[in-house]
Amino acid sequence: MIRIQPLAILLALAVFLPFGATAGAKSYRYASIRQVVSILPDGTVDVVDIREYRFDGEFHNAFVPMTPRSGGEGRLVDVRAADGGSIRNVRVEDNAIHWQYDARDEIRTFAIHYQLTGEITRATDAALFDRMVLEEEHAVVDSYDLTVLLPGPAELFKVFLITERGRVGEMDVKADSGRANVTLMSLSGDEWVRARVLFDPARVPALAQGTKARYEEWLRETSVETQSYRDNVRKTLRESGGASRPPRPPFPTVLAPLLCLLAGAFSWWAFRTYRAYGVEPDVAGIGEYFREPPEEIPPGAVPFLLDQSPPGVSAGPQAFGATLLDFARRGFVQLEEREKPKLLVFGGGREVDFVLARPPVGDELTPFERDAWRMLEEARLSDDRVKPDEMEKFFRKNPTWMQNWVANPRAWYEQEKETLLVGNHGGWMFLLIGGGIALMSGLILVGAFSNNPVVFVTGILAGVTAGLFGVICGAGIPKWRPGPLRRARQWQAYRRFLSDFSAMKDAPAEHYKLWDYHFVYATALGVSKSYLANLKKLMEQEPDRFVTPAWILTGHDLNRLGSVTQNLDSIQANLASLQANLKAVESALSSSTSSGGGFSGGSSGGASGGGSSGAS
Repeated sequence: MIRIQPLAILLALAVFLPFGATAGAKSYRYASIRQVVSILPDGTVDVVDIREYRFDGEFHNAFVPMTPRSGGEGRLVDVRAADGGSIRNVRVEDNAIHWQYDARDEIRTFAIHYQLTGEITRATDAALFDRMVLEEEHAVVDSYDLTVLLPGPAELFKVFLITERGRVGEMDVKADSGRANVTLMSLSGDEWVRARVLFDPARVPALAQGTKARYEEWLRETSVETQSYRDNVRKTLRESGGASRPPRPPFPTVLAPLLCLLAGAFSWWAFRTYRAYGVEPDVAGIGEYFREPPEEIPPGAVPFLLDQSPPGVSAGPQAFGATLLDFARRGFVQLEEREKPKLLVFGGGREVDFVLARPPVGDELTPFERDAWRMLEEARLSDDRVKPDEMEKFFRKNPTWMQNWVANPRAWYEQEKETLLVGNHGGWMFLLIGGGIALMSGLILVGAFSNNPVVFVTGILAGVTAGLFGVICGAGIPKWRPGPLRRARQWQAYRRFLSDFSAMKDAPAEHYKLWDYHFVYATALGVSKSYLANLKKLMEQEPDRFVTPAWILTGHDLNRLGSVTQNLDSIQANLASLQANLKAVESALSSSTSSGGGFSGGSSGGASGGGSSGAS
């Protein structure tokens, strides 16, 4: 049964953990990136990269890649704060420009100026600039603007812009001034941008010129590459059934505490509901041992009254075995021991048959006991004898009989005696468990689609917290009624008494005059082996205190005191035979059971650039 203390700890985690995660999380995005790429007469590429960072949280470090083409070089010109703020510790490490600053929940703008060599290829009829101008790894960009400047006007000036997701933007190319501008409304995180520019080779006179005409070849390569890319984009659009859309704007960070509030409110309600409908009544004062059965009921019903959840077929062997022994105790059945026939040198030994002696009449049997009696009648031979082999045949022929039978004792008790659990617990269980799972799924989905790392982390933590509270509190909702709970604990105390030798030794003499029904209930409670072991010790110490019931073995003089110990040995041998007999019960079950009581009852090309940028 669930205890309140772990739930209280879980509640504290639900309330404070998501807020702690929210407080510690941080994120940033680019409000805009504006790049001006100037191609100088000597072929040097001059880049001014102006990036506007939108910080959510506290940040101090940033870097931007400056990776030249193989054989070329990169040179940092300057990094400055375009917003008038301050920066420090500007440096180049591993082809990346690093700098430090101070920012907290604000917008900062930095201008990064650097130059690259080896980026231009010059042929006799054209020059080519091909570079990934925006790196492969970066944050979301709300607005992107690229300007390409030639040293002067050019008769040949073609600009191709390729993005990972096939964005379509606004392009303005002016050959008479050697200026081109491309604007994209937005870019998703890690969506690279590649520029491929063909222009008049006369604009870079200082750059060594090749000996071949390459314009048609470069144009054909660009056409093939862009056409292949456009085909892939169209295929993706056809499969998705929609058009290319800009990335969704992120959910606002203020949503994070609202998610926490929703999860906390549900968790508190689940905890209060559990306190109202799941905390068991107080039934103190039962004690460790109980010397008599708490109530006179058929022993076959006892295993189904000890727990809130019915044990099902796992309690079948001990319940059915106790019912058969109770039939013998009440005179409906006689237990007769006989020698088993041998086959050559195999087999033999002793075996116990169930002989139908007197059919019950009227209301002597409960409905589930009548089912057991009908089973014996169906399995009996012409002389009213039920042999172990015949019983086993019955269960093999009727493999679902036991599954159906074990559903009846608890239902009979609740109909004739008292309902065990507080009513309507199923509705509360459904609300808590179903609501917890639904809320967990919803909060996690909100976090996953938020495009905001703060909301993402909060949604995950808040969802898991709400789900745990719903499932745990819902599972603890079944609640005993005071009377059945008291009797269940009394039955458990009675079971401890039957299996504890020291407790049995201190029992009054009257207890052993009626030990036969104690034995039947010990079978139902799964402690018949330990009970008989205790009984044998007591018989050996004080044999005159016992009167052995005649029904245990028919045809034996069990009232002679001098033979009590020998009789008990016969009883134990008889029980061993019964145990073998009742293995037929197990064969009817779909899984192995044990009664415990003795009865088994993207684009590549030649573009340079790439890399990643970041802030921390």
